[in-house]
Amino acid sequence: MQKGILGLMLLILLSTVAHGAEWKRLGLQAGFVSANLTGRSKTVDTDPRFGRFARLSVGVAFDDTYNFESGIVFIEKGWKVSASDTTDAYFLDYLELPVTIRINLRQAPVFNTSAFVGLVWGYNIRAQRTTRTASTEETVTLDWVRKDEFSVAAGLGVAFPTRFGIFTIDARYQLGFSTVVKNPDNNPDINIDWRNETIGLVIGYMFR
Repeated sequence: MQKGILGLMLLILLSTVAHGAEWKRLGLQAGFVSANLTGRSKTVDTDPRFGRFARLSVGVAFDDTYNFESGIVFIEKGWKVSASDTTDAYFLDYLELPVTIRINLRQAPVFNTSAFVGLVWGYNIRAQRTTRTASTEETVTLDWVRKDEFSVAAGLGVAFPTRFGIFTIDARYQLGFSTVVKNPDNNPDINIDWRNETIGLVIGYMFR
């Protein structure tokens, strides 16, 4: 399934180039996400981890309605598990490559609205758990976290055009296709269905 998703992402990229779409804009985005754990194998209550989101964005215009967007994303994911006197905080940070289609819903002189959906490939660059008590703190590296991750992202956006660029605000949701836990020795009997889930608010500036 993961190879199929990666192939679809490459197909979208190649189709964009083949159809001769013109590069339209570069941009920077930053914001915060509320990350948590989901999945059928989740058996404990978890609390969200609030993380940072940063993106260098590239936009390609098909026409006035459809835009293709990609770029490089840094995002902090994870979750927390709290007991009476102990808190385990899981820190999972990723570099991501999104492939997104944005549909412009309404264009007006003051602001534009849009919806977007796309596929995301991510690579884990940090996987740690910090255990805190009233008097101690211990951090360990998690060797059971899968390095690569595929997910879907969707959301709504508002853009405010100016003379020199475009201010943007995006509300986004992202859900993992692949599980967080890697399968040891490709054992078919082991399938721990833990998946990353994030909800975020992102503010950006797109250069004309």
